[in-house]
Amino acid sequence: MAASEKVKVNVSVIMTVYNGAEWLGEALYSILSQSFPGKMELSLFDDASTDDSTKVLDDLRAKFAERDIKIVTGSTDQAEPKGVGYGSNRAIRQSSGDFICVLDAVSFFHSSSPPMNSLRFFPQGRCDEK
Repeated sequence: MAASEKVKVNVSVIMTVYNGAEWLGEALYSILSQSFPGKMELSLFDDASTDDSTKVLDDLRAKFAERDIKIVTGSTDQAEPKGVGYGSNRAIRQSSGDFICVLDAVSFFHSSSPPMNSLRFFPQGRCDEK
């Protein structure tokens, strides 16, 4: 496949948040700093946070829109958190990307993050094709 024929892959960055307002902004800005050539979406699941986690995301929605990064959110209807495994599964279920990239609310991507850069090795937009 010639470089001009490369398919732009879609990636979903999934994130589970439970009371992560203190660090969430840095994590979200690290997504915004990526120079990924394809389409990205943020699939965030709020696991019964009682802090300002949702406000942090709401404050950055316009910046995500400027970068054409779709935001998909979900939350539990329970008062108690259900755990990171549950939240990650829900975030994956609500995502639509060809590839999944996991980012915790207390972590961040470097501007040339290996998970995002490694997708350039899949110009056909799939990892199971020979």
